[in-house]
Amino acid sequence: MRLNLPRHNCVSFSVFSVFTVSEKKDAEIQEFMERTLTRLDENDDGVSVTAFYGSVSRAGGVAHRVSGSLTKYPPHEGRIAIALALSNERYDGRVTEPPREIQSVNHLIEAAPGLFGPIEVTCHALFEYERERGFASKIHFPIPLIVQDDNGITHIESAQFSCRNADGVVYTIAVAELNDGAEIAHSVDFDSAVILGQSQVRDLFGNAVSISSKLISTS
Repeated sequence: MRLNLPRHNCVSFSVFSVFTVSEKKDAEIQEFMERTLTRLDENDDGVSVTAFYGSVSRAGGVAHRVSGSLTKYPPHEGRIAIALALSNERYDGRVTEPPREIQSVNHLIEAAPGLFGPIEVTCHALFEYERERGFASKIHFPIPLIVQDDNGITHIESAQFSCRNADGVVYTIAVAELNDGAEIAHSVDFDSAVILGQSQVRDLFGNAVSISSKLISTS
């Protein structure tokens, strides 16, 4: 999961999914999870297992902290619920390598197609653009309210926008200004059906970059 976040003014990118697999996959998934550091959690429904993955990469002269987890919940009616989480974030401080018993996130991504097949994922990305580097927002804040009443509210300081089609929301993007307008922040969210792998993660990240860039201009 090597992504060059600084190149695209991205602070963090994450992928999350909850899905089910048949009990026939239980032994294979359990064996895979036991290759890395795991934690057991018990509740009234039984015991769930969480496997942890981590690595450090560098791109654009900036350290990236990459992490992932895979949680397998107790079987229910012949199906097993799985939660998968991946994240890649820029880290300005000193980043230490994860413990040796934790496998790389790449192991999880490379195994995902065979273990899980097609899944629905939710993606979230945070972008920050500095005006002093020539970036400008196509959405200008504050926006005066056209209709005002006696509640004291006069302007819109930030907003969330969406793209919709006949099936519903395709993506959302929240736009705000930071540090007295010195920076423009975008928070992008969308869902996608994929067979998760390295190229699919890059494509998902590329989609987030494309969505954000539509509301940014450069001088």
